[in-house]
Amino acid sequence: LVAGILEAAQGADAIATVCPMCQMNLEAFQGAVSRSANKDLHISILYLPQLIGLAMGLDAAELGLQMNLAFDAELKRKVVAAA
Repeated sequence: LVAGILEAAQGADAIATVCPMCQMNLEAFQGAVSRSANKDLHISILYLPQLIGLAMGLDAAELGLQMNLAFDAELKRKVVAAA
């Protein structure tokens, strides 16, 4: 399922999920799924409250984004630029 979700999300900035277990699975297994599919399926994964916080203008550090396993540099740049 992780592979299908990551594949479907290619081209998006991030995936937002309301389920903490889904967030962990999507973050933790990106490397293994990418190797298995022989393509880069890495994408930032956000917990919905983090995405809402960003939309409200909260700082990335306040939202704990530094603890996310999958929060790529391109999305970090966009978040900083939008602040």
